[in-house]
Amino acid sequence: KKPQAWYTYYFKSLLGAKDFSKAEKITRRQLKQNKENVSLYVSLGKVYKLQNEDKKANDAFIKALKELNPVQPHVENLANAFKEERLYDYSIDTYNKARKQNPEYPYFYERAEIYKLKDDLASMINEYLDALEFRESEIETVQANLQNSLGYDDEKGGIKNPLLKQELQKRIQKSPDKLVLTRFLIFIQLQQKDFEGAFVQTRSLDKRMDEEGQRVYELAKICESNQEWEVAKKCYSYLSEKGPKSAYYDVALVEGINMEYLALTQKTQPNQGELVLLEQKFIKATDKYKQTGMYAKLLRNLVFLKAYYLNKGEEAKVLLEDFINLSGTDPVQKAEFKIMLGDIYLINGAIWDASLLYSQVEKDFKHEAIGNEAKFRNAKLSFYAGDFTWAKTQADVLKGSTEKLIANDALDLSLIITDAIGVDTNDAPLKLFSGAELLIVQHRYVEAMARLDSINLLFSSHTLGDDIYYKKAEIYFTLGK
Repeated sequence: KKPQAWYTYYFKSLLGAKDFSKAEKITRRQLKQNKENVSLYVSLGKVYKLQNEDKKANDAFIKALKELNPVQPHVENLANAFKEERLYDYSIDTYNKARKQNPEYPYFYERAEIYKLKDDLASMINEYLDALEFRESEIETVQANLQNSLGYDDEKGGIKNPLLKQELQKRIQKSPDKLVLTRFLIFIQLQQKDFEGAFVQTRSLDKRMDEEGQRVYELAKICESNQEWEVAKKCYSYLSEKGPKSAYYDVALVEGINMEYLALTQKTQPNQGELVLLEQKFIKATDKYKQTGMYAKLLRNLVFLKAYYLNKGEEAKVLLEDFINLSGTDPVQKAEFKIMLGDIYLINGAIWDASLLYSQVEKDFKHEAIGNEAKFRNAKLSFYAGDFTWAKTQADVLKGSTEKLIANDALDLSLIITDAIGVDTNDAPLKLFSGAELLIVQHRYVEAMARLDSINLLFSSHTLGDDIYYKKAEIYFTLGK
């Protein structure tokens, strides 16, 4: 009664029952009633294939291609029929015929999918690149499709696969004026974490397109977020070389110095001469940009440089106090600098001066992230001082903080107190441990190491063994050992 609706199910059932004669008969009947549906020839070919009549099967497939009316619905129908039978070359032939008839819709994405199924990555990639060259506005669609097709992490077939970059570079050499290819190469380099290569291409693109540095600036920020300080430095250096008339000149100078700071201080044992030279750059920059919004960031790094790397804690304190006392300073920024000043007091052993500053911030920002940061620092001060009950109470409150880092740190502090004091309430080992932690904060590593070792000597049954090993590992790491 409804042959078209039930044909597919009946056909598959007949094949399963190996009634090939009947399957052929109903397929031919369908073809007479619906000549436009040339995908039925694929079904007919399948019947022949199952009977090992390969020539008749191929004849049926060729006839399907020959009688195809190359409008999109019929093209998709036939190509999918071939694809279902894993006859991928015939699918490609289907799209080729359609492409000749209708050059405005060249089926790049469909062909790419077939090549992927064939495990022919080079052809798949080139289909996507053809789509990009065919219409430059396709760049985002091509990027999305390649990511979906290749994935990100698979070294063999993923976006890290060198084949993609190689094919792009070939095309760029052949057609250097097609800037969309360079843009796409930069995208691929960033996906592959090749920041140095991305900088070279971005700089070249900036010069050719006369973009005044915008793309290079955007790359610098990407490098920053990936902690690629050296490449970020190169980006900012290129921008600052454009001169004072450039829109990015001032920000490039400032950020370039900040990148130098990050690159140098990430080393386990920074060169003292380089630190002194960097200090001079910071002093010049803070003088120049004192009345701008960039001053605070410069000052923050200069203070860290003086206090933690150049043993100039007193100079750092003066800079912080001057900033805190400036009229019109943003309250949150002022609070950040108060915490920094408290940290320097702590390093110098002025624990209660540090606590006073932390308490001021905690009081002024009770329900904000910076207030919780100050509260946690006060909890750590109580821990250093051996007031473990109060430290644990504060840490337990902060475990529910919405700021993940603070919540995690608070949880760690609470756990170490609970584990170390335990059932016998003997807090002597923990007092030695908390004192060692304070010595680490104050960069007194030899004394800290001796104190950590003394815990094992004096209290053989304590539970701090894993924490001691971890702290010693941190000290060795800091010292570059």
